[in-house]
Amino acid sequence: MTKEEQLRTENAQLKLEVERFHAISASLKDWIWELDAETRFTYVSPSVVNVLGYTPEEMLGKSAYDFLHPEYSTEVKKHFKAVSALQDVLDSMINVNIHKDGSIVVLESSGKPSYNKEGHFIGYRGVDRDITARVEMEKALGLANERYRNLIENMPLGVSVFRAIKGGDDFEVIEFNSSCESMEKVSRNVVLNSTLNQSFPDMHKADLSSTMKLVYQDGRSRIHPMTKYHEGKIALWRECKVYRLPSDEIVVIISDETKNKQMEERIIEAQKDAEKALMSKSLFLSNMSHEMRTPLNVMLGFLELLKDTQLSHQQKEFLQTMTKSGKNLLILINDILDYSSFEEGQFRSDPRNFNLEKKLNLWIENFMPMANKKNLVIDYMIDKSVPPLLMGEVRCLKQIMINLISNAIKFTHEGEIRLKVYLNRRLEDGQWELKFEITDTGIGIAHEHQEAIFDRFSQVDLSLTRPYGGSGLGLSICRMLCWFLGGDIELKSEPGKGSTFSFTALFSTVKEDNKNGAYKVELPKELTHMKVLLAEDNEDNRILVETLLKGYNIKLISVINGKECLEYAQNNHVDLIIMDMQMPVMDGGTAIQAIRKSTDETLKKTPILGFSAFAEQKDIDHALAIGCDDYLVKPVSKKKLIHTLDTWSKRIQKVTAQA
Repeated sequence: MTKEEQLRTENAQLKLEVERFHAISASLKDWIWELDAETRFTYVSPSVVNVLGYTPEEMLGKSAYDFLHPEYSTEVKKHFKAVSALQDVLDSMINVNIHKDGSIVVLESSGKPSYNKEGHFIGYRGVDRDITARVEMEKALGLANERYRNLIENMPLGVSVFRAIKGGDDFEVIEFNSSCESMEKVSRNVVLNSTLNQSFPDMHKADLSSTMKLVYQDGRSRIHPMTKYHEGKIALWRECKVYRLPSDEIVVIISDETKNKQMEERIIEAQKDAEKALMSKSLFLSNMSHEMRTPLNVMLGFLELLKDTQLSHQQKEFLQTMTKSGKNLLILINDILDYSSFEEGQFRSDPRNFNLEKKLNLWIENFMPMANKKNLVIDYMIDKSVPPLLMGEVRCLKQIMINLISNAIKFTHEGEIRLKVYLNRRLEDGQWELKFEITDTGIGIAHEHQEAIFDRFSQVDLSLTRPYGGSGLGLSICRMLCWFLGGDIELKSEPGKGSTFSFTALFSTVKEDNKNGAYKVELPKELTHMKVLLAEDNEDNRILVETLLKGYNIKLISVINGKECLEYAQNNHVDLIIMDMQMPVMDGGTAIQAIRKSTDETLKKTPILGFSAFAEQKDIDHALAIGCDDYLVKPVSKKKLIHTLDTWSKRIQKVTAQA
């Protein structure tokens, strides 16, 4: 091969290498450059357009400083000149440049000095890498880290981070925020890089290290409570939430629960005090009920007997007034006890079958004398959609109706009182929601007082209501009874135009009327012969019962305490015992329990009727639980007493016949 041919071959190969170099440099994300000794570009690879937006032709012959960001150019020039003077390697120099579109581009420059054949320094050759995204990420991470630091540092919770050592047998403190310093009364400079056992022996004793070890082993977060004692009492509560980071470091977040626990203790103590006060109030009300019902029992009983005697017209009016006052007093006592029962959660469910129309007739009939005296019309309408026979809390419905009708009559001087009942809706569980409306043409109630009247002991303007009396409990009890019936009560009223009280209640339907409470109970003219033992310490009550039973086929023996009752029953056969629950020497409850434990089977099975002015459901339940077969609440009417004795005489007769 001639020299000419060899030269052509070498030129062709060189051209190929140059093309290959340009192809490779054009495909790189980084761009290659060459500077002369004056920092002017003598070569720029094509890929620069992807980094700075300029073509190589636009950059050739221009100084590298021309593309720097003005704010950073001084520092870069200073650094590069120092490197150039030493003709040293340029290693990862960070410089901020301006993209052709005006945006910021951060470059990392690396290069080496270049020399001519004579060994003279002629510039630099190197490469620039676009690290803008990395710098932004690092900046974001820095901000996030700073945010994290500020957050952790200013948290009210104590935050400490540990690194497991010795396979999780101990832990080294690597983070400790200011809240931890305050809680533990120690500087982070003291505890950092120390172990849990060294710096926090109390935590170690509280077995926090065991919890941390479990979390370290299985990765499941846990809550570890800690307490500190002072003079035998818990003085400090802590709650430690322990969890493991992906880096296997253990984080313990400590919350000081001392104030919360102390507050809980105070609430518990206050609740206990409230319960004691409630029990005291309940006991007081029960005792007051007993003390008031005892004379009421005698008074109303004898008033009932007095009606059957020869009286003048004026005497009958006096008797009617006295009876009305006595019954009003009894209603007030019942209201107070019912409200107390609701507050204590002692009000018990007692659903019964009843005929709604017959009940309304009966209740309204009781108010007719009062309405007639004021020339008021009382009327009612039951919508055809309402089932005639219902199952539900008829006693609650009765009390609501009595309160509302009584109020309507009390506050109405002329006009009418109308009652409407209709179906409000049918529920999916088969219950029927009925709506009751009682409308009067009375004095009405001002808007600002309408909600308050449902509060206990609350009445509207006393200057208006003083002539009408009342305890301020009736409507409060009505609301509670409505809630008990699954409904609610509301009022619409205009002063001078009257009021409409409407309430809802839930009932079930029944197919047949079992006559339970749906019809009047006729008083029997005579009773099957029966020997009855009455244990009653109050002489007036003994006389009343003896008087009520006169004319009936009853042999009544009276004793004055439970001891005499027990002794008489042990030595004499009786068919039935009426036992007052509160008596001196031996109370009724003790006597009943002694009878029920008797070895005499006949005495043991003797029917016992509890007889007391304690009228709350819990009192009745207690009496039945210790051995009573039935319970009579004072004051007891003649009708109730005779009907109860008639029922038991028939039962006794049936048992005797079977024996």
